[in-house]
Amino acid sequence: AGPPMIWISKRWTQPGRMDASAKAFAKAGDLQYHTAPAMLSSFEYTSNDNPDQLWSLRFFNDYEMGHVAHFPKAFSSIPPRVLFTVIPELKGGLGAEFPVAMSISTKEDIDKAVKYNAGNKAYAQYYWEDVIGPMPDMSKGVVDGVSSSKVSPEEMER
Repeated sequence: AGPPMIWISKRWTQPGRMDASAKAFAKAGDLQYHTAPAMLSSFEYTSNDNPDQLWSLRFFNDYEMGHVAHFPKAFSSIPPRVLFTVIPELKGGLGAEFPVAMSISTKEDIDKAVKYNAGNKAYAQYYWEDVIGPMPDMSKGVVDGVSSSKVSPEEMER
């Protein structure tokens, strides 16, 4: 696992289209579940203060296998799914503005993310060492590739 990356944003949806936005996001998330093993969490929920805004959280524990893999530029059904079903549900489409947008990671990974997709410049960039201290150790609790939680993969729910 590489250094963790956290992306947080508050987004506008098309007025009255939150349910459609949620369905479109869920379908994209189902695809990403199989292609981005280091995308540990991808979550969206309706804002408490505005029914046409949502909060979005993405948590990756590796740049390549998480951030890049959740929206690959190579042959994948994810970009068309997002571009034709998720983006149209955002107010402003591809030009959507986020009232809140921030990312937390290493400077190197954030720089790569902006180079990979210039739209990532919209996020305020924070670095682990400047925000909350040392970068988290994502390998704690893992011995020889097995989690110390003693929960079998069969018991885990997606």
